[in-house]
Amino acid sequence: MTARGIEVLATFCLQEGVAPIDLVAGSEEVLQRDKKVLLTELVRDTEATLTLEDSQRFSAYVPLFMRSGARRNDALARVKVTFALEHYEEVVVQRALLSYPECAESPVLIQFPELAKRFDEDGLIDIAMFELLDDALGYRGSVIQFQRGLSYEAVRGVLELGRESGLTIKVAIDLIMRPRIREKYLSRLQEARWWGKPFNPGWLDTVCEGHEAEFGRAPKDDIESLLFRLKPPVEKTQFLWTIRESCSSLAIEELPPILGSEDGDSPCMKTRYFHSIYDRSQKSFRHMDGSVLIYRPDMYGSRLKSKLSAKIKAGKRIKLFRIDGDIPIETWSSLMTSYFNQNEMIIEYLQGS
Repeated sequence: MTARGIEVLATFCLQEGVAPIDLVAGSEEVLQRDKKVLLTELVRDTEATLTLEDSQRFSAYVPLFMRSGARRNDALARVKVTFALEHYEEVVVQRALLSYPECAESPVLIQFPELAKRFDEDGLIDIAMFELLDDALGYRGSVIQFQRGLSYEAVRGVLELGRESGLTIKVAIDLIMRPRIREKYLSRLQEARWWGKPFNPGWLDTVCEGHEAEFGRAPKDDIESLLFRLKPPVEKTQFLWTIRESCSSLAIEELPPILGSEDGDSPCMKTRYFHSIYDRSQKSFRHMDGSVLIYRPDMYGSRLKSKLSAKIKAGKRIKLFRIDGDIPIETWSSLMTSYFNQNEMIIEYLQGS
């Protein structure tokens, strides 16, 4: 599998917003001729070097890549290529986050250099200067995406709040993906539902006076264990309330397990972090923000073993959004659960489990 071929196709996926699995499993029509030839050669060369270990590792995914009349090994090779593209993407995105908002070769800043002057000290831009679309931002006849790391549900939630008055909202934007032409913009349609007890706002008064908690995943049976494996890996989620005058601050951090990298070149470990400030006298929130925390691999092991109150600092913090103003409790709980999508521990905590 040639490194150059992976680099070219992964860069295409990143800039055009195409998922590697969609590209390799059957969306080759989006490719120009030279890249289509490159993908064909990459799959062929990968098939020629498949090992028994590859078969054991990737066989479960083969049905997703089978084509009419194709050989099984062709599908197996496409699975391996997809994993290689996803790994390359992850490394590129992590490195881009480390330098954000600096990005000399950003398609966004090349097309709209004036945006570079609109970042605040946290690398955020006020969404008031954009047209608020269903799941993206409109700007001068183009469409700009939110920074990677913010879930679809959270993006929709932030945009809905942006259409309301009285809130100051700033967001991080994706500097890697190429801006789309506004006339060709199509919003995505996704739907997800959570079931559970209704959130009781009065519960906040019992925990906001100072409280620390930790939730982990403990599957009750094989079915639940399988469901957890289908979700993004999370080892534990930590919650910490601290008091300052008439306000209480809540910090939440989602900690993934250390899985390792087969190529050993993953530059960091990322966690999702959420912070909010609750005004106890007004019974509402005045601030909330979501961030990606980046740890050096040699530091993350210590962080995973510690509590949030230990205040082990990450190497870098990249804010994805910040909202200031009078934020109702229901709005806070809705956006927080959307931010931590697919993390059932957030729901459990809000239910007072």
